[in-house]
Amino acid sequence: MPPKHNMRAAPLILHRTIPTSPHTTTPSLPPNPSTTQSPTSLDLSYDDVELTTLEKIYLFCRSPANSHRVFIIHAMPSVLTQVSAVDAVEYVLLLLTDLAMDADDSVKEALATELIPIIWWFVSNCRLTDDEMADPTGVPTPLPVQALTPIFRALLLSPSAPVAAAARSAIVEIIRRVQAADVQAANVHSELFGVDERRLLEQEILEQVISGIGGLDIPDGGGDGAVDEEAQV
Repeated sequence: MPPKHNMRAAPLILHRTIPTSPHTTTPSLPPNPSTTQSPTSLDLSYDDVELTTLEKIYLFCRSPANSHRVFIIHAMPSVLTQVSAVDAVEYVLLLLTDLAMDADDSVKEALATELIPIIWWFVSNCRLTDDEMADPTGVPTPLPVQALTPIFRALLLSPSAPVAAAARSAIVEIIRRVQAADVQAANVHSELFGVDERRLLEQEILEQVISGIGGLDIPDGGGDGAVDEEAQV
């Protein structure tokens, strides 16, 4: 078991620039549609064969239409299988972080309801690490566990009761799965989500997410229930 990592003052925020040059190794993504097209003129189709999966994810996540953002969130567990782990960590995770703080509650609720399969894809296809400066081109693709914290916190602290409740249930289930994996460890070999990685995720949730939220000045009815129930896991 790895040594217990120290509490951090703030969660890691990844800063990545969406590639715009056709000479980059990552597919060139379209510009933000909210700055180039109006909601009435924006016409997106996920079946557009001229767009890569990464481009579709980007366009739908950045669309000014709530229905587009909700659609891509519900599709995310299946479309993630069509992008590389590197692109998922460098680009998709940033988009998901933005969606966790979306102004529309239906978008945040959609993300909270799909949080389990989305997070499980990341931990199953990337190697969790507590090294915030890990080389993103490493093999297997490293995923700083701190990068998940903003998503968890934003959803748990949502003033919307359905969003916070769905996030709470998802996080409880994620911890349950981690503990179940510990029980099955003798019979199941997991190359990427091994015991060290499971401890990192569990510690991040219990120490950085739950303890961090508990230290905030949360108004009455603003999410105390989510923290209290989760802390008992």
